[in-house]
Amino acid sequence: MLQVWLDVSRAEFKRIVRNSFMVLIVVYLPIMSYVMRWALPKLNEAAKSYFTLSTYYPMIACILTMILPFMMGIVMGLQLLEEKDEDTLSAVMVTPFSFPRYFFFRVIFYMTLGVVLLIFSHQIIGIVKLPFWAVLVVGICMLPHTMIGALVVGLIAENQVQGFAVMKGSGLLFSGPVLSFLIPQHWDLLIGIIPLFWPVKAYFLAATVGIGGFFWLAIALGVVLQCATAVVLYRLFIRKMFGGE
Repeated sequence: MLQVWLDVSRAEFKRIVRNSFMVLIVVYLPIMSYVMRWALPKLNEAAKSYFTLSTYYPMIACILTMILPFMMGIVMGLQLLEEKDEDTLSAVMVTPFSFPRYFFFRVIFYMTLGVVLLIFSHQIIGIVKLPFWAVLVVGICMLPHTMIGALVVGLIAENQVQGFAVMKGSGLLFSGPVLSFLIPQHWDLLIGIIPLFWPVKAYFLAATVGIGGFFWLAIALGVVLQCATAVVLYRLFIRKMFGGE
């Protein structure tokens, strides 16, 4: 099984490298994290007479890091649309490998890539100090969101052109949970119906209040809600692609 995953991972890596736009999606936010590591202290110093930019460091760091697993899902979704256009997915359905196995081996690759990039970007930007294990826990909590991103693209878009439009509009799904940083405490829980809210809340709690019981509750709720959402979306995706096969 490990060898199969490694083979799938190599194939996915080659697909990304061959497409300059996919490469840009993968490297853009980590590069931005490095730029912000240098620029934000200077901007904070320049703006200190007007407002304290450092107050918003957790929100800025969250935008640059937490969106990465979702974006890896978007990349996978665009790859699925390309294969749908080429009728590759229908061919996979009649092979011994089967589409479910093919899908999940691929999604594990993009989940792994998303978490690695999340941790890397958090460490690179360096404006929010958290224990490495806490960042890892938040990253693991974000794993199902990679699958959600891929399925959102696969369900809404009919082709790659529509897929790019979905990618641009998907920022709305991310903006609500992130902007909860600006909402008074407890009122932000009203956004909890959005699965992404809970891992974002866990990140904010760790960065601003500390790691306590509410942090772990947010992690648990994040995992449960995102997994439930991913299962529902996967079933809808299978029904759409293959008529419920």
